Amino acid sequence: MRKLPIGIQTFEILRQNPEEYVYVDKTRHIYDLVTQGRVYFLSRPRRFGKSLLCSTIQALFQGEKELFRGLWIEKSDWKWEQYPVVHISFGKLICKNAQELEAILCWKLESIAKKYKIDLSSAPLLGLKLITVIETLAEKNKVVVVIDEYDKPILDNITEKKKAEEIRNVLGSFYGIIKDLDEYLQFVFVTGVSKFSMTSIFSKFNNLEDISMEESGATLCGYTQQELENYFSKHLDAFSKKKKIPRQQLLVKIKHWYDGYLFISPCDQEPHGTHYLYNPFSVMLSLKHTAFKNYWFKTATPTFLVTLIKEKDYPIQKLDNVKATENELGAFDVDRIPLKTLLFQAGYLTIKDYQEELYQLGYANYEVQNSWLLYLMDVFMHVEESDFKGVLNELGKALKDDDIDRFCWAVRTFFAGVSYELLEKSVEKSFNLAFYILAKAIGADIYSEERTNIGRIDAVIVTEQKVYIFEMKRKKTPGKAIKQIYDKKYFEKYQLIGKPIVLIGLNFNNDEKNIDTNWVIETI
Repeated sequence: MRKLPIGIQTFEILRQNPEEYVYVDKTRHIYDLVTQGRVYFLSRPRRFGKSLLCSTIQALFQGEKELFRGLWIEKSDWKWEQYPVVHISFGKLICKNAQELEAILCWKLESIAKKYKIDLSSAPLLGLKLITVIETLAEKNKVVVVIDEYDKPILDNITEKKKAEEIRNVLGSFYGIIKDLDEYLQFVFVTGVSKFSMTSIFSKFNNLEDISMEESGATLCGYTQQELENYFSKHLDAFSKKKKIPRQQLLVKIKHWYDGYLFISPCDQEPHGTHYLYNPFSVMLSLKHTAFKNYWFKTATPTFLVTLIKEKDYPIQKLDNVKATENELGAFDVDRIPLKTLLFQAGYLTIKDYQEELYQLGYANYEVQNSWLLYLMDVFMHVEESDFKGVLNELGKALKDDDIDRFCWAVRTFFAGVSYELLEKSVEKSFNLAFYILAKAIGADIYSEERTNIGRIDAVIVTEQKVYIFEMKRKKTPGKAIKQIYDKKYFEKYQLIGKPIVLIGLNFNNDEKNIDTNWVIETI
C-alpha cells in the first residue's frame, strides 16, 4: 500500500519513485490550463494543495518528463520543452513589515540568480533585480513565473491596517513589474487564500485571469468523490477493516466530515456533483489515523477572523445562511474587508446554492462547522470544549429521545458554568449565541432569530419527527414566553411541514444568572 503524502508539497519528492506515494493525477486539468491561457490566478483555502499544484507546474515547464511517467499528460501532445522557472513562495515566511518583505524578496531573487549564475551586482533595488533576472533568463527561453501564497504577508498583518497597507503597496509594485515583462514570459500562475481587489494589489497586474470560481479551476485542488475512491481504495479498505465498518458506510461518514467544498455555481456542475471537493489534508490524516477528527482547523487559529467578527459585531448565527453576489465573493481590500468574502475565500464557508444571481453560503462539512463553532464558544463565552462535552452528549441524547425537559436541564447545566461578568453585559445576546452553538455542535438543524411577518423567534430546531420553537424572556415568566409565541403566531410558519410543533417557554433569572426551572412545554 502506497504511503499517504501528508505534508509533502514538492512534486519531485512524490514522483521520484512513483510506487512510493499516492499521487492524485491532476495533469489533465493542468494540461488544459497551460495550453489554453497564459496568466492565471487561483484562490483556495490553506492546506488545499496549492503548493503541490505550483510545484507540479514548475516541473512540467522544466521538462522533467521522467517525473510524469504513468500520468495522463505523458500520453498527451505536450512537447516537454524546458523553460526557466522563477518560483516564489511566501508560505513559510513571516514578514512583520514592508521593509522585511523587501529584504525577503531581494533574498529570493538573489537565490534564483545564483542558481542560474546571473550577476545582480548592478541591480541594487528590488524591481531592478526582478527585471534583470527575467530578462537574462529570457535570453535562453521565455520564462515561467509561479507565485505561491502571494497574499500571506498581508494576511499575517491584516489586523494592523497601516502595516498591511504598506506591505500591500510593496507587493503591488512587485507584481506590477511582472506584467510589464510580459514579452519575456511564457506562463504566469499565482495562488493565494484571498483575492485582493484590482484597485489595490492587482492594479498593475490586471491581466490575470481569475479561475477561482470558473470550471477550469474547479477541481485543480482538493479531491473529488471519484478521486477519493479510486486513488485511496486500499486505504479505505484498511480503514473499513480496522474499524469493522462496511466500506459504503465509511464513505458516507468521510463525506459528512470532510466533503462539501464547492467553488462554482451548482448550476454549472456536471451530473452527480463531480465538482464537490474533499479537504485533502483532513482526508489523508483521517485515513492515516483511521479516525475522524478536526484536522484542518487545528493547523491555524483564525484569530484575525474573530477580530473582524468582534469589530463588526457580526451575528454568528447568520453565518450558516449567508447570501452574496459573485462580485462580493471575488475580491476585497485592506481598507474594506467584507466578512463573508473572507470566510468564503478562507474555506470556512462554501457555496451551497445559487438562485437569482445570489450565492447561498454555509459550512462545507461537519469538521468546519464543529471546530469553528466550538472555537467561537471558547472565544465569546469563555467556555472550553472540555468543560461542556458532557452537556453536548446529554443534549444530543435528549433531542434524539424527544425529551425536551431533559434538554432544558442540560442547557441550564451549561449556563451554570458561564462567566458571571459575561452574562451581566448581555444576557439575551449571550444566551442566543450559546444556545445556537450548542444545538449546532450536536448536529441539530437550528434557525436562530427567525423572522416572521410580525416578529422574530428566538430559536427553532427542526428534527425528523418534530419542530421545536423556543422563546426566552428575561425577568418575566415562561408563561409570557409561550403567550408571545401564540400572540405572534410563530408556529404558523411551520404548520405546512406536517410535523408536530412543540413550544418551549423559558425565562432567564437575573439573580441566578440562569434559566428558571419552571419552563413551559406545550405541543400543538
